[in-house]
Amino acid sequence: MDVYLIGASIICFYFLSLTVANHFAFKRLTLAPRKLGSPKVSVLIPARDEAHNLEACLDSLLKQDYSNFEILVLDDHSRDGTAEILERYAKKYSNLRRFSGKTLPEGWLGKHFACQQLYEIADGEYFMFTDADTVHHEKCISWALTNMQHHEVDFMSAYPRQKIGTLGEALIVPGVYLVTSLFLPVWLIPRTKHPDISFAIGQFIIGRAKAFQTVGGYENIKDSLVDDVSMVRAMKTAGLKTLFLDGKDFIECRMYDSYRHAFGGLVKNVYAALDKSPARLALVFTMFTAIILFPVIYLSHQIVTGGDQIMLAALPVGIFFSMWFISLRERKLPFYVPFLYPLLFLNLMIISLVSAARTGYGKGA
Repeated sequence: MDVYLIGASIICFYFLSLTVANHFAFKRLTLAPRKLGSPKVSVLIPARDEAHNLEACLDSLLKQDYSNFEILVLDDHSRDGTAEILERYAKKYSNLRRFSGKTLPEGWLGKHFACQQLYEIADGEYFMFTDADTVHHEKCISWALTNMQHHEVDFMSAYPRQKIGTLGEALIVPGVYLVTSLFLPVWLIPRTKHPDISFAIGQFIIGRAKAFQTVGGYENIKDSLVDDVSMVRAMKTAGLKTLFLDGKDFIECRMYDSYRHAFGGLVKNVYAALDKSPARLALVFTMFTAIILFPVIYLSHQIVTGGDQIMLAALPVGIFFSMWFISLRERKLPFYVPFLYPLLFLNLMIISLVSAARTGYGKGA
């Protein structure tokens, strides 16, 4: 048991080191907005049944301090008041246009086809795709272009600030930060063209129009359940330079409003994010169990029974908690969320199994 606990501690220390290194990398790479030229930016929003979110999103975008941009919103067969809201805004603001989505062709997923239609309509020098449930700081576009131009990249994504309103969301949503906490050095993303050294979150992506044209828009990833990651990998495969930054001060999003919605949302794409690989699923399952959850169980047992390995058992738990606390506090999540990590990882394991059953071997998402 001593060897196991020491080994788990070493792995957790790697996670801690990566998180700290990524913290400083985000600080170094993420620049404040500055005054710059005004290439046209097309802000592209696919919207389906988003009446409860859309006005806040549009109001924030219409207040941008950047001068040369258009907002194009595609109403994808909404059944709520989305169309009425868009009609009202389009009449009031000359730089906002609304479109109605076409019938979904065979072989396409819905959001991807909506994004493809927007891509074909837009005429900006930069395309900024964002979700209808996001809210943007008034300098968001200026910030994005400042960083793209400074780093001379073709495509960029960033961590929005994830708003959490319920305990159920807190048990699942922080899982979006796992990639840069456990696996991916963000400073390597712009330095290498390897497709696997990349990351994107579909809530906010921006790229040069020529870059999207190079990869054919969404045509080649039309059936991918993780369109954001598939898009950034397509960019890198085409030899384009990408970047991933900390955008918490410029974009915020509440992805889900309940445990049920968060659970269902992640079920759609977790197995796809693992490339639908049973081996990768088994590896993640083993790591979560052996390195993250079992030490907590063993430490609890030592405390309850008065065992003689309490200090050694506390080592991997303390190191991992320190890593997770740094990661989530840096993302400005509520103070209590890091303490829930055993339940969060247990939920992620259950979601992974359900996702594999449904999207790998069942009827799909």
